[in-house]
Amino acid sequence: MAEKASSAATEPFEDEFDDAKSAYITMDDLDGRLALIWPTGIRENMPGANGKPYDAVEAQYVILDGDTAELIPAIPCKVDDGLFSAGAVVNKLKPRVKAKNPRPLLGRFDSRPSQQNKKVLAYGIAEPTDEDKAVARQYLAANPVNPFE
Repeated sequence: MAEKASSAATEPFEDEFDDAKSAYITMDDLDGRLALIWPTGIRENMPGANGKPYDAVEAQYVILDGDTAELIPAIPCKVDDGLFSAGAVVNKLKPRVKAKNPRPLLGRFDSRPSQQNKKVLAYGIAEPTDEDKAVARQYLAANPVNPFE
């Protein structure tokens, strides 16, 4: 019995909790990927690390391309609790929430050097190509209009 206790004490707790740093999909994970996005809510005036408040958009989305990864185990990959705070992404999604537009937004996440700080990336959503639209149409034809309902 003492052997079990000592071996259990040295085993990592990998299966019992998630590491906060890797428990969600980041903009780095989404960079270059095509997605259908259903914005669902706005969080306004969230406290920023620098004391400046910012807005974020809650969304459900489906990643339509790219390689699988630890947090993206399959393609397509449904995410039902996304939160976007990157300024250009929020600017594209926020009006859709306010207009109560039920149609998804199709776009490809992209990055570029920030205008304010060239050492960090600014993220946005690029317009889809005709090929991107074909991928989305194929997905929507095979799945309900809103796969989260």
